[in-house]
Amino acid sequence: MAYDGGATLSRSRWISSNLLHWHDPVPPIPSYTFTICEARLVFDSAHSVMLQADWANVGLGMSIDTIRVLGSRPTPNGKLVERHFEISFFGPDALLTLWSTGYHVKLLEEPIHSSSQSLPLRDD
Repeated sequence: MAYDGGATLSRSRWISSNLLHWHDPVPPIPSYTFTICEARLVFDSAHSVMLQADWANVGLGMSIDTIRVLGSRPTPNGKLVERHFEISFFGPDALLTLWSTGYHVKLLEEPIHSSSQSLPLRDD
């Protein structure tokens, strides 16, 4: 399945857990711990969005594997630089490409210190 978002998007958003910090093991705990929270990845002035995904035999969850910059160019007015981003996912295997003037991560809750890199399920 592929999606060609021909319309210009003012912002594109993905919500996921965000690993903010790895903490070295501190005795008596022999393993790493993590600071994590729910976060939103926001691409500013995104356009030319293309998604290719193989949804066969997988659930609806996706996790970002890598984000790469494939190229850059000035915006039409010459005031900013936009970059051609490629975001690869696993679970399902998917590839998202888009042009954007940048991105930022918005934290959606207070970070927690955890022994897991995943957020706990909520009852609500």
